Amino acid sequence: MAPRSLQVADKGMLREKSRGVKASARRSLARLLIRADEARLADWASLLFEQVLLRRVRLMQARLPRLRLFDVRCELCEFSGANLEGSRWRRLALHECRLMGTNLIGASCEDVVWRECKADGALLVGAQFKAARFERCSFQGASFEGANLGGVVFQDCDLSQANLSGARLEGADLRGSLLNGMRAGIQELKGVTIDPRQALQVVAVLGIRVREVREYNFSHE
Repeated sequence: MAPRSLQVADKGMLREKSRGVKASARRSLARLLIRADEARLADWASLLFEQVLLRRVRLMQARLPRLRLFDVRCELCEFSGANLEGSRWRRLALHECRLMGTNLIGASCEDVVWRECKADGALLVGAQFKAARFERCSFQGASFEGANLGGVVFQDCDLSQANLSGARLEGADLRGSLLNGMRAGIQELKGVTIDPRQALQVVAVLGIRVREVREYNFSHE
């Protein structure tokens, strides 16, 4: 839900406000509703968005290390290829956003919900998730190596070919998600909840082969 009493910003207003942020990277853009078709926020470090609704904002290939998003809702935004390494996300909702190939290495995400987002090939290596929920999102080929995904919910997501090596998944709920070709071992999958239809997918993930039982005839002539 969008914060109340938001100010509507067009491109000109966004550029005017951005001058101050560029000069002082830690300045907050607070209580601002951004409807710009394209916001070019390249090469800004430690930028803070607080109580903001970002709608149809394009941040493709932007370099925003240590970006901070607090009490933010993003709708139909484009983050593909952006460098958001070390970013901090608190009380964040993403709806129908694109994060394909986005660098989220070492990101810290708490109380976040992603719905119908596409994050194929995203880098979430070492990311920390707490009270996180993903619904109908695609993470094909994404890397969660060493990430903390304990208690995270992946509802009806696509984790095909995703790399979860070394990730902590205890308490995670993967029910309804595609796990074909996902890279994870017994240690990573310990304590994970799956549904009965996913059992064969998990068996394949672990490299176990399932075959029909042979019938042996031990009778003597």
